[in-house]
Amino acid sequence: MLEIIFLSIIFFLIGKICQNKNILLDNLNFSKHKKYISTSNKLPTTGGLFLLITFLIFNIDNLDIVRIFILIGIFLVGFFSDIFRNFSPILRILLQIFLCIIYISFFGILVQDTRIDLINEYFSNNQILPIVFTTFCLLVLVNGSNFIDGLNISVIGYYLLIFISIFYLYHQFEANSDLNFINNFIKILLALLIVNFFNKTQLGDGGAYLLSFITGFFIIDFINLNKIVSPYYAISLLWYPCLENLFSIIRKLISKQKVSNPDNHHLHHLIFLLFKKKQNKFANNISGTVVVLINSIIIFVSTYFYYSTKIQILIISLAILIYITSYFKLKNYLKVK
Repeated sequence: MLEIIFLSIIFFLIGKICQNKNILLDNLNFSKHKKYISTSNKLPTTGGLFLLITFLIFNIDNLDIVRIFILIGIFLVGFFSDIFRNFSPILRILLQIFLCIIYISFFGILVQDTRIDLINEYFSNNQILPIVFTTFCLLVLVNGSNFIDGLNISVIGYYLLIFISIFYLYHQFEANSDLNFINNFIKILLALLIVNFFNKTQLGDGGAYLLSFITGFFIIDFINLNKIVSPYYAISLLWYPCLENLFSIIRKLISKQKVSNPDNHHLHHLIFLLFKKKQNKFANNISGTVVVLINSIIIFVSTYFYYSTKIQILIISLAILIYITSYFKLKNYLKVK
């Protein structure tokens, strides 16, 4: 508890200094995607830097030089995207692919089981296919996590729920190997959540990339080591950023927009507009809390039925149905074009 309070105070003070000195701020005038985050237009992008530094400090004894290089690399890809507005989206994707392939090559963490015999057979007979599939999954997750980083506490709170779920299963399995890592990560996310709630920091692209990259590979490894856990448990945990990404791409292709251009037509933006009509002052935090609470129900149920592929598929299907229905209902109600 003391560590969380200490980290929160440090993060808060540094965020305040950045706001006062106009250092490492996200210029929201240039970001349609994030323009609702702060009413002051002076929101520090230091959350990702806090995450990187504290993660390395807490886990330095268990990290080799390759992991450190990759984690710093994925953070910098997003950080440069925050700092340099003309940073090429294609270059960003290529760098993400490069870092994913390096990580897979060195540590062998791949999607191994889909519970579909035909696909599993292809995976076992082809060394390239699992690498391509795993890299694709990580790209969808990493970029989708950046998409949902549009409200206070939404992304941090969402990933906090995921690690609480994994922490619970580790206790169920009496597995102690990574408990210290998970415990430390939960503390870091709690501290960031508090500071983000008071608008003194945001993850930024760098933080969203880093958080989702670490989580994605950790969950793949966790499921590979615990065969009793359905691989669809991972999808139930990570459905929201993945669907947000894929749905956004489809939506832009249909409307003939450039896929790489950010916009403010994501589901969380519509939720924000709904609450802004009713409660302008606290609409941001209320909207972010609603997103986290809805996902908490989905994650709770998927955690309880971690072993059942059929129930996980049902949960995923219902989540997708709720998302799409809510999106179009809100869009029509708010008369958003």
